[in-house]
Amino acid sequence: MLTLITASEGTYRHHGHNVPLSSGMVGLVFPDAEIGLQRANEHSPYAHYFCRFAGDQATAVAQRIAEANGNQPFFYVAQWESLISLFQELCARKVVYEDDLNKDLFLSTDALLAALLAQLEYPKSSTTNGVLLAKGSLRQYMIDRINQPMDIELMAQYFNLSKSHLCRKAKQLSGETLIQIWRTIKMEWAGQLLIAKELKIVEVARCVGYDDPFYFSHCFKLHHGISPRAWRERNISDAQA
Repeated sequence: MLTLITASEGTYRHHGHNVPLSSGMVGLVFPDAEIGLQRANEHSPYAHYFCRFAGDQATAVAQRIAEANGNQPFFYVAQWESLISLFQELCARKVVYEDDLNKDLFLSTDALLAALLAQLEYPKSSTTNGVLLAKGSLRQYMIDRINQPMDIELMAQYFNLSKSHLCRKAKQLSGETLIQIWRTIKMEWAGQLLIAKELKIVEVARCVGYDDPFYFSHCFKLHHGISPRAWRERNISDAQA
């Protein structure tokens, strides 16, 4: 379960230690983990969001996030305000995992969870720098258009910047090129779609903006180290073991 505290102060007591809590703290609890006691200031109740997650891929990403933050039950996220809209969207959705599940709802909810985990795993890619937040962050722009081809020219027009200025600024802020950031978001979501629903590889490719399934497979292998088909087979085998 993921929790984001947006207001108030308090403590989280776990294994005999008190962890101070305040706005911007994110809590990460895995299934079957021992849960501590969370206490708020009695005069100022917590304002917070939370969502649950499951699945091997989401759990693996969450474990990397936990390790990067010292495996602490709560940790501070500098760009925590950029997470609020994602939490709000997830909290507003009620998805029932049945055979007749609406595919569009499932995919969009899955994308929101992937986006939330991606922002926590790669916080440097979420920037609060000037014009890039005037109409939403770069990352949010990419997430909103995850099913579209990568078009840097259109992105530059959206942020009212020249293409070269946008590329240079993104590199300075994140340490990665726009193509690297966008491809990471697409490939991470593709990895979840391949094991979360019985979609053909060509359908997954289209969900992340690739009309050419062969080029999609090439990009997927560059990112994950194995082909989409091998990724699906390996993760299904791990889940059944």
